[in-house]
Amino acid sequence: MQRGELVEPRVGHYVAVGSSREFATGRLNVHRDGYGFVIPDVPVQGLKGDVYLAKESAARAMHGDRVVVRIGKIEADGRAHGEIIRVLRRAHPSVVGEFKIRRAGNVVVPHDERIRQWIEIPEGFELPGM
Repeated sequence: MQRGELVEPRVGHYVAVGSSREFATGRLNVHRDGYGFVIPDVPVQGLKGDVYLAKESAARAMHGDRVVVRIGKIEADGRAHGEIIRVLRRAHPSVVGEFKIRRAGNVVVPHDERIRQWIEIPEGFELPGM
């Protein structure tokens, strides 16, 4: 499922993304306030523009990631809300940020404010080459 043309919303049930108004694949664009939009790869019938994601859903992936979204109701004016159900490909194989040592675990706080999640560094992986 690298390209996202076929989605498995439930175990054993598959949906072709281009033939359904319920799912779309595309690139995630996260606003600095935390909400986001998915720009569909293939036009979705009845949808005008991008799929809006609330902060909670946009936080499931990083800015620029290629994702699969479940589209909620498409409004009469063509706007739609959705939620991320799967990340297909990460846009950032590396992230530049500040390394912080904390009692609860070490993290990297990204400098790019569109990447809202702190990245946890597992114990023992603090030093390069580990």
